[in-house]
Formats: sequence, C-alpha cells, structure tokens
Amino acid sequence: MPRGILLVPVALNPVRDKRPWQYALEDNVRASRYYILLLYQDWGPAERNFENDYHLALQCLADPALPMEGVAVLRKIPLSGQPPAAGLPEPESTFSTPAQFADCLNALLSRWLESIPEERLATAAG
Repeated sequence: MPRGILLVPVALNPVRDKRPWQYALEDNVRASRYYILLLYQDWGPAERNFENDYHLALQCLADPALPMEGVAVLRKIPLSGQPPAAGLPEPESTFSTPAQFADCLNALLSRWLESIPEERLATAAG
C-alpha cells in the first residue's frame, strides 16, 4: 500500500460451481494486471474448470489495450507423485507444502513488483 500497489486475490473457495459467476470472473480477468493460476493435477472438473480463464488471461496479456502485465501458473505436486494431465501449461513454480507455496508466491509477487517502473509507483502512491 505505501507504494500505491494493492494485490487483491479473487478466490472461489466456497463456490462449488463457478459457471454462474463466469461473466464476473471474466470481467475480473480483463480488469487485472496480473493473473495467477494454481493447478493441481488437471484443469479441474467441469463446474470449476479454469482452462478458458487461463487462455483469456493470455489473450489479455497479448492485448496492449488491456492492463494485463503478467500471467503465471503455480502447480501443487500431489503426494502420490502422479504426473499432471497432458496439455497443462508449464508451471512457473511447483510446491508441495503450504510453506513452499508461500515461497513460490512471494518470489513471483516480488519479481512482479520489482518490474513496475518507479514512475508508475510514484504516481500511484501520490
């Protein structure tokens, strides 16, 4: 906050079926500067599948008229060691424990924060 940056997570933990919320989710993706997708073994079941959301984030990243500046995938490695489903994007980082997740997320967010030009930080903070 002192640098004029606010990162707000959009999580769907209590929502079993995200499809009724899809329009709002897509609006959130289009309005975002950064998108992080957490994957486990696949894209998720039909009612919580994030493949199209990920591809929308990539389209937003490629569109200079939209604010998207970064898209990343983090993947949890299952205890069984089972490989991920075919066709998943290459993760930026992988993790197994909550502590490893925190390390991956902090490293990613720190890198993104460092990539923001000082002029924009000063404008946002002031």
